[in-house]
Amino acid sequence: MKWVSVGDELPREGRTAVMVSNGHTVAPAWWVDGGFSAFCDRNLPLRWVTHWSRFPGPPGHY
Repeated sequence: MKWVSVGDELPREGRTAVMVSNGHTVAPAWWVDGGFSAFCDRNLPLRWVTHWSRFPGPPGHY
């Protein structure tokens, strides 16, 4: 899994499922309307995100 700093690049526009981290915590999230939102509650913005990564593919896909 490749982590990307939010200072270097952000996901493309649209709704995208991603993994996010602040260096201590890892959580699933949505990239929606230019910001990260909690996976279970898209109305809860995640302001602590420092890095993000695309979800890994299913087993056997690299």
